[in-house]
Parts: sequence; C-alpha cells; structure tokens
Amino acid sequence: MDQQGGGSLYGLLGHPLGHSFSRAYFNNMFAREGIDAEYLNFDIPSIDMLPQVLAEHPNLRGLNVTIPYKQAVIPFLDDLSDEARAIGAVNVIRISPATRYPRGGESCISPEVDANGKEVLPSTGGVREGLSLSGRGREGLHLKGFNSDIIGFMDSIRPLLKPHHRRALVLGTGGASRAICRGLELLGLEWRYVTRTPKATPPASSVSGIQPASSMPATPPAAPVPATPPASSVSATPPAVPVPDTPPASSVSGIPPIGSVPGGLSAGLLPPLTYSALSPALLAEYTVIVNCTPLGMFPNVDTAPPIAYAALSPRHLLYDLVYNPEETLFMRQGRRFGATVKGGLEMLHLQAIASWEFWNGKD
Repeated sequence: MDQQGGGSLYGLLGHPLGHSFSRAYFNNMFAREGIDAEYLNFDIPSIDMLPQVLAEHPNLRGLNVTIPYKQAVIPFLDDLSDEARAIGAVNVIRISPATRYPRGGESCISPEVDANGKEVLPSTGGVREGLSLSGRGREGLHLKGFNSDIIGFMDSIRPLLKPHHRRALVLGTGGASRAICRGLELLGLEWRYVTRTPKATPPASSVSGIQPASSMPATPPAAPVPATPPASSVSATPPAVPVPDTPPASSVSGIPPIGSVPGGLSAGLLPPLTYSALSPALLAEYTVIVNCTPLGMFPNVDTAPPIAYAALSPRHLLYDLVYNPEETLFMRQGRRFGATVKGGLEMLHLQAIASWEFWNGKD
C-alpha cells in the first residue's frame, strides 16, 4: 500500500481498481485548491483488510467504496445515514475520532442477535461474528456510511426523463443497483431487476426490504452484439454541478425502504426478470434501461448486456453506470436505434462532490 505525508488522507476501497477515476480527480482538486491532503487507492482482496488499512494510515479521514464492497463494508461501520440504511449499500465513509460521539465511541447502531447469539446489523441482516459494535474498523474511530450513488444518479438522469418514461429495467443487482432502484422510485418510476438466471422472489431483509448480499447473482455473460456503425462523437466531460441536499427524513425508522415509495415497483413483490424474458413487447413498456453491470467497461469494451437492441426506439432512454469508455457499446447500440443515451461520467463527478461534503460534516 502507498504511504502518505502529514496531511489528511482520503482513498478508494475496492478490488480491482485499475479503472479508478477518483484518485486523479481528488488529487487534482487538492492541488488546485491548495488543500493539504492526498487521495490513495486501497486495492484490497478482502474487506477484512479494512482494519489494517485504518491502522496503517492514522490520518485517513474518508473513503469511497466501490465494487465489490458496497454491501460487505456495512458490518465494519458504527453508523449509517438514513439514505444508506434505506438503500442497504454504502459508497462513502466518514472517519472521525470516536470521542466526538456518544458512549465513548460505541456504535449508534443498536445491537440485535440471531438465534445463535451472534450480533446482526439491523439494516442488512448481516451477521457480525462475535465482534464488538465499535471494534471492526479500529478502536478510537467512528465510521459512518453514506450513499452518494443516489445523488449522482438522480441529478444526472432527471433532465432526460420524459412523461412516457414510467417504467425502468435495472440490469444487475449489486450494491449500485440498490441506489438506482431507490432513485427511480423517488423520481416516480416503477422498476424491475433483470438478472442472468431465474430467481425466486427474494426474501426481504429486516429493515430495508431488499435482497441480502448472499442472494445477488453474478454479472450476466455478454451476448454477441451485432456490429454497429462508427460511434458518433460524444460530449466533453460535463462540468462539476452543485449537488442539492437529499430529501430530509424525520428519523431512521421513518425512511421508506426501497420498494415502498408510492409509484415504485418493489423487487419484493415481483421476481427479477431474466435476459431471455426481455421480449420486444416488454421492452416497449419499459422505456428506461439502466446498466448496473460492468459489461462494456475498459478493457472489455466489446461487451454489452444481452438485450434485443433492435426492439429499441426513440422513446427509450439508456443509462450506463460505466464511465470508461465515455460511450460504451450498450450506448452505441441504443443510439443506433434512436434511443437517448447517457454514460456514467457526470454521475461520477456528482458523487465526488457529495463525497467531499459528507467527509466534511454534511449528514
């Protein structure tokens, strides 16, 4: 792991991190604005290495979290924001001295136990194997998790939505897709997961109403995609945009879980669809399609989710969370058949702005 100087330290937690955007973004920002700080990548093969990262970097003040740890990191945290609790996934962690918090740094999450006496994290149903609520990260620190995926997604897709965009397909069921589904609900769209293999209706967790991590299927294999004409030029990187406050919540218990917002289609009510079930008739009904899989990400740029692209039309909106390359094969295929397309780069910029705000005290 990289070592750092005397200023504040921030970083990205994930594996692998060869495609990471955040390190260059934040280090450029620190240099431009004269901030005594550094941003590092922490490419760790297991989330169990998080305490080691914290111990070796005592000036670490904040982390971003990416694949595959957005859900797995939750048992290491002392507290969750209302939004992260409702979504069941975290991509931002604020690290503070435990002395700033009540009860000498003990967790603000009340412990629950299962039938075997093991502690259970209320927001996800994840079991914490015999570890104290304040000890999985590092003694003396308070780790609070947030979700900025939903901020970046909602603010970047909202200007593209039309009145006929009422139903959405969400390709993939990982941690990012959970934020996307909640964002779609808050925007008034019904949604439905699409997965590689048939799944029974997933069990709801004790609080959030979403599938536990153990039920998440693997990324679907890429299907052969017909050749496309040369991609048209894509727009330059959008400028950073101020991020509005997320909707206030009266209390943690008052936050509606994913799938419960009026107008939203709960994954707990209908089972996920398979890719083979995406007929032209169904695609005509679901005019928003969001790719939450890594298909098409550099260096595997010749892959794309296996949907019937020829059934798309100018009524469709295709949104890809992948940001490298700026225009993916998924997007090119959608554009070929007249659909509006959007890549993940602006979402990433908006997430970065929100991360900085969370690290500096915004709740």
